[in-house]
Amino acid sequence: MRLIRYLNERRTPYDDEADKIAGILLKSCLPSIKEMRAAKRVLWRGMYGTSSSMNLHITRKDRRPKDAPEFVHKMVDKIFNRKYGWLPRSNSAICSNSYGIAGDYGFPRAVFPIGKYKCIWARGVSDTLDVYPHWIEDFEKRPAIAISTYMHSGERKTYGDIDVISASKEDQLDQLEKIINQIMEVQLSRFQQTGLKEPLKHPMPIEIMVGCKEYYSVESSMMNRVAPLLDLQADNL
Repeated sequence: MRLIRYLNERRTPYDDEADKIAGILLKSCLPSIKEMRAAKRVLWRGMYGTSSSMNLHITRKDRRPKDAPEFVHKMVDKIFNRKYGWLPRSNSAICSNSYGIAGDYGFPRAVFPIGKYKCIWARGVSDTLDVYPHWIEDFEKRPAIAISTYMHSGERKTYGDIDVISASKEDQLDQLEKIINQIMEVQLSRFQQTGLKEPLKHPMPIEIMVGCKEYYSVESSMMNRVAPLLDLQADNL
């Protein structure tokens, strides 16, 4: 009896909160928890404006790009939609298998998709925007620079010349747009759609686009208390 009383006295409000959070996650997110157990990793997302221990989030269907130009954002969505049937740049939670990478985009929080979900990712790609040459971002606002940079780039050997002598500026841009589409098609062919275990187990930090309707996020210090209650032995906590 003394031992039980001693253990009860050592419990804190944080322990009670961790029990409550673990119960909610086990009830609502068991498929993703099982994949995290198998991978021995936790899914992370950098977030701002969220300070409570656990939050419920509805995945946005109109996510706007923070760094990429709008036309690149739409092009990536179009290519992925043609292949997988959904828009992972506009309608996903952009996550990582790395606590450190998540911290580059906000305060790291563990993410638990609710119900059915799907993941698009590529081996060794920590940011999808890194897969294409950055002169592409000049296409809309600085087209002359984009054309010039392309004509002096390594991609020219693969995709051919732009007629900068006899073609009009409009025709030159049409040619470059077709080339950009070809480049993006090739670069995005590296990506695959799987469950959660495969990208979490990847040995390098990678970006994971998670398609789900809703998800819970758990603050990182609270996650240290919650993980044992979920039987998660993660090496990226």
